Amino acid sequence: MSIHRRAMTATALAAAALLTFAGCASQDEGQVRPGVAATVGETEFSIAEVDERAPDLCDYAVATGEVQEAIPMGSLRISYLQLLIDEELARAYVAEQGRQSDPTLRQMLAANEENARQSLEQVPPAAREVYLELVERTGYIGTVQQLGGAEYAEWAEEQEVVVDPRFMAVQIPGSIQAADLSVAVSTPALLRNDNQDPEKFHAYLDSLPDSQKCSA
Repeated sequence: MSIHRRAMTATALAAAALLTFAGCASQDEGQVRPGVAATVGETEFSIAEVDERAPDLCDYAVATGEVQEAIPMGSLRISYLQLLIDEELARAYVAEQGRQSDPTLRQMLAANEENARQSLEQVPPAAREVYLELVERTGYIGTVQQLGGAEYAEWAEEQEVVVDPRFMAVQIPGSIQAADLSVAVSTPALLRNDNQDPEKFHAYLDSLPDSQKCSA
């Protein structure tokens, strides 16, 4: 699985972090504790953490015009979990390599931060907090992937990532395992992770109550 990303502006990176709808994953047996959305090694990300941030991401997407038609809130939850996993992998790689103080890494991160500050005036005030978070996270991920290159890609493929099946649309550059849970994943829940069939996607979207949609 390729994890290399083209250079993107800070605004585009922030938008990309929100609009991840599809990915790939294996169905190997794994296990997560109840209430856990995913684990990366020993690090856990809770479902509550993802759920709590989703409305803020929706507000950001609407305020910046990234979402003009309704999408499932589940898509934003998946996108945010993807972001958390990608960042954890990147930070774990840097720590393992002992490169936290690497001059090139620090210089590139500083440049990303400066670009974000220069772009901030273009972002609606109500969306700036989320914008800065997304830019910081995506900037770190992209920088590490760029510096690590093929070596990082190979390292990431060897890492163990276990994901609650309800979030299995995430695209993870690691050893992906769908958690073996007693909670069944319904057909509608799977449809929310697949926008390849517009008719099915819109039928699923129409079935959702307004509280489970993000729209302008």
